[in-house]
Amino acid sequence: MTKFTSLFIGLLILTSITTLSVKPTENDLIKTKKSVLIWADSTFYHHEEYRFEQFHATYTDLYQMAILRLELYQGKLLNLEKLKRKGFYKKTDSEYDKEHTALVTKNEGLKNTIDNFKNKAESYQILFWSNIKTNQGPTVYYSHLIKLDNNYTVISAEIKSEIGKKNSNTKILYAKDVKKKK
Repeated sequence: MTKFTSLFIGLLILTSITTLSVKPTENDLIKTKKSVLIWADSTFYHHEEYRFEQFHATYTDLYQMAILRLELYQGKLLNLEKLKRKGFYKKTDSEYDKEHTALVTKNEGLKNTIDNFKNKAESYQILFWSNIKTNQGPTVYYSHLIKLDNNYTVISAEIKSEIGKKNSNTKILYAKDVKKKK
């Protein structure tokens, strides 16, 4: 690869990071939901009929660059295979096999790096809805904006709305408060 091509690809990746955000993974969503439920079970005296909305992951620049790099090499592999399939590859079969094997190996290495990325996200955020028991007896349907760190630990929870709250004296029953009274 020429220096110009390397420079161009580097600039393209850096430009893409500012305009492109990596789509959150299904695995991150599953881990986030699990952590939020563990948090809710330990925080509230009683909650039920929960749901989740608006999942968002704020991935680190290094993780996004790794994703873009993988996409770049996957594109190179697909283009090489397409050239060979359509008969436009002008080198020998041996050279093709060597290039193909190198790209497959590179893609596998990049996938492994991404799968084992340590500081993948600055934070995860999700809107958690649940019927939560209150001091006035019935449950109130609350939404909490939950923020989690890179290790899926809840770091903040902010009530965003409540449906069915009788008055300003209606308060959530927290597990720690109910246990104190017993």
